[in-house]
Amino acid sequence: MAASPRLYHYTLMFHTFVLMNLFNQINCRKLGLKDFNIFERFINNFWFIAVLAGEFVAQWFIVEIGGVIFRTTSLPLGLHLVALCLGAGSLAVGAALKFIPEELVDRIPVVINEEAGDEGVDILSKMHKRVVGHYQKSETQRLLDSD
Repeated sequence: MAASPRLYHYTLMFHTFVLMNLFNQINCRKLGLKDFNIFERFINNFWFIAVLAGEFVAQWFIVEIGGVIFRTTSLPLGLHLVALCLGAGSLAVGAALKFIPEELVDRIPVVINEEAGDEGVDILSKMHKRVVGHYQKSETQRLLDSD
């Protein structure tokens, strides 16, 4: 039975999404604002390359022979290349984000519950307290200190 255009579409979206995540793993190796060369010392970490290659191969098998289990269909080479190019676009997005000036990044509002106690009420507050810690005062603390 031939696959429907809808199944091709869904398989292509799934494949592209997973490839974006795999390429983003490469992006996440360098997080500094001026760390543009994400491939610096890339081959020094054998386990990273092995896991990444394994994930690429597993994704290909899921798309090509996953069929009924994963609700995918085999894609022609052209659509594999489209998914690969769209997935690799996350590398370009990661590079573009590093060109945003710090002044503009500082204007992005932080959604944090600053009224939470030491324990915090949500995971975002807990993560914020761990990351920022004593380096940044809350808005409430700044208002109290201004008196």
